[in-house]
Formats: sequence, structure tokens, C-alpha cells
Amino acid sequence: RERGAVLRACVALALTAACVVAAAPHAAPTMAARLGSAAPDVYRWLAAQPGDGAVLELPAAATDHDVVGNLRNARYMVASTLHWRPLLNGVTGHNPPIARFYNALARRLPREEAVELLRRAVDVDWVVLHRDALLDHERAAWQQVDVAGLESVARFGDDEVFAVRRDGEPPWGERLVEQMKAADGRTLDGLPTSPLPPGCRAARILDVETPPVLAMAPLALPIPVRFVNDSPCPWPTIAVRPDGLVGLTYAWTDPAGAPYTYPPAPFSPLIRTVAPGETVDDTLVLVPPSGPEGRWRLDVYLTQWGERPPMAERTVFVEARAFRRAPRGGDPLPRLR
Repeated sequence: RERGAVLRACVALALTAACVVAAAPHAAPTMAARLGSAAPDVYRWLAAQPGDGAVLELPAAATDHDVVGNLRNARYMVASTLHWRPLLNGVTGHNPPIARFYNALARRLPREEAVELLRRAVDVDWVVLHRDALLDHERAAWQQVDVAGLESVARFGDDEVFAVRRDGEPPWGERLVEQMKAADGRTLDGLPTSPLPPGCRAARILDVETPPVLAMAPLALPIPVRFVNDSPCPWPTIAVRPDGLVGLTYAWTDPAGAPYTYPPAPFSPLIRTVAPGETVDDTLVLVPPSGPEGRWRLDVYLTQWGERPPMAERTVFVEARAFRRAPRGGDPLPRLR
């Protein structure tokens, strides 16, 4: 009010222009569909192959609430219109129970036990690996593949196709369909999923290996966990639905001591029965918190789904940071290449 009328008019005009520019429509960011003449050669190859077996594309989602994994799966779903084969990881967002089962297998490939379970459970013919999309921890597992039942048969640049060798129909196929409809009280390998009695719940988490710095990025990261079955009982682990299965989960507590609840901590199923007295090296899929920066508490739980309290737990502390630019030094910031 103390300024002259001309100055006030200029300021008002500049503010109005800024509001108009800010409110004007802007082109939304897009991602190429890669259809038609831009279609990758690997999908043309799949379309030309005989048979109607399913396809699994990797890398895929690792667990629930996997933002990057959902994006990957969405791209594979668009590409499936080029070959029209069933797609094992053709789900995003609100996933059915079978998605968690497929995720547990996909993120452990090409380990022999994961390949064997895949062959037993579903009639998949092809695994398509996009090497250029692998993160660092995924790339290491696929450096050299020499696993029975998985054979490299074609390569198109960074896209490699593996044939899944099977003998006839998958023996667990019918059980898989039944468990998709409802839990049937047993695992795919026949163990009961009823609550474990106290004597069968003895367990210890021996080690949790976390990175020194965790990036606050929407990436589902597997971290190594070692635990031991101190009981005289085998634990149920392999089924479509998580009800009664033994697996890993976690809880975050922020630097101020408040519990962190979003996104909810996913359940990481195991893919092999844990024998009495066995020590197991497996992975927990971790979704980093989104803030604030600082030293976070991570409580890791070995648990039977639906039962309390956990069978075992271990607490570690993790430094979480929001990287605003490419980090220097050894900060393990996973990034898509």
C-alpha cells in the first residue's frame, strides 16, 4: 500500500502471469508402449513359438507394495498383447494371493530350488530375462546360469530367453488351483498349516545384514537373514495363501520413536520346508521408509502367519537418507539402469 500505483500494478500483473503459467495444462510424462514397429524382437520370437505355456518375465515384483515391481509388471502386461501367452506376473496393485507365491519364486530365480518349485507348480514354458533392467543385487544372481531345468535358448541384445524343461503336467497344478480358491489346511508338499504348538516354535534369528545407508526410494530390497529352527518339528512354508506359513516380516520405528505403518510391512514367504535343527540363509524383502531422515529401528520377525507372538525377533538400526543427487562414496543407492 505504501508503493506507487504503477509499481503495485506491475506486481499484480507479474503475479497474475505466474499463476496463469502455473495453472496451464502441461504434457504428462509418458512411457513408450513399444508396440507395432517398435516392438522388441523377443516378443515376436515368443509369438512364433509352438505351444501355449505361460511366460514369466524378469525382473518382476519382489513383494507387496513394490512400486518399481508394479511398473515392471505393467510393461510386461502391455507387451503380452504381442504374443498372447499367459503371463505369470501379469498383475499390479491389488494382487490376488497367487501373486505373492509367484513373487516368492521369481525373486529367488535362478536358484535351483526356485526352478524346481516353478516346474512343480505351473506350466510355464519361458522365462524372459531383461538384463538391462536388473538392479545390482539382481544382476549378480544371473551372472552365470547352470541350473537343471532352465536352458538359455535365445538372446536379443539384453533380452535372454530361458526354456523351462518339464516332464508332463506340473504335479502340483490341481492343488495350486484349489489353494487359489481357498486355503486347504496343508502346504503344497503336505505339511499342515495349523498353528504350531509351543514346542515347535523354538527359533532364533542369528543375523540380519542391512546396508550401512538405506535410500528412501520405492524399491523392494531383499536383505540377508540367517535363522535356525531350534524345534523338533518341520515348519510349513510352501502354499499359495500365507495362512499358517512360517516366514519373515518386520516393523519400522522412526528416529523419534514413533511406529511407522505405511506402507505396511510385507510378508516374505519361504520356498522350502525348514527341517528340525536346520540353519537357513534366506532373505527378507524390505520396503524402505519414506521419512524422516535419520537412524531408524528395524525389528525383524520370524513368524507364523496369523499367530502371535513372533517365533523369534532381532533388532538392528539403519541409517535412512533421502538422496537428492547421485551419491558419492559407497552409499548403496539402488537405481535402474
